Amino acid sequence: MPPAATSPARRRELAGHGMGLFTAFSFGSAYPLGKPVVAAVDPLAFACLRYLLAGLVMLAIVRMMGPFRTRPSDLPSLALLAVLGFALFQGIWGFALDM
Repeated sequence: MPPAATSPARRRELAGHGMGLFTAFSFGSAYPLGKPVVAAVDPLAFACLRYLLAGLVMLAIVRMMGPFRTRPSDLPSLALLAVLGFALFQGIWGFALDM
């Protein structure tokens, strides 16, 4: 029997789908919106502004969710993943804008 429409499991499932759609939209709109901006603004300045805005939005979301605790032993792994994600995305994005 499927879960009820208002059950916590169903709400989590719908929230997950919504986050996936938002992510797809965000990544999909990066190129068409970024191409004309990079022609007028320094690409590094534009990237820094984008990541600053994204960080502020994520910080606001985390604060609304309540306390966020991370084990200190997880911090090096999280930092490495953040740097890799930033470097790979920026590298691929910059390559695409040069096409």
